[in-house]
Amino acid sequence: MAKAPAYRTLAEIQELRWVCFTLSKAATRPGAADEARHRIRCLRGGVPRPWTWAAF
Repeated sequence: MAKAPAYRTLAEIQELRWVCFTLSKAATRPGAADEARHRIRCLRGGVPRPWTWAAF
């Protein structure tokens, strides 16, 4: 099955949205700030794929 040409771009947009959601919870939910920092490290290439993100 061939992937659409824009698949990776759309996937990266979704990953960024998940990071932003976690950031929005950082002030009120325990662990959210740490999880947001971890996700940002992932997006910046500091953590090799596949990533493991906690649910929020």
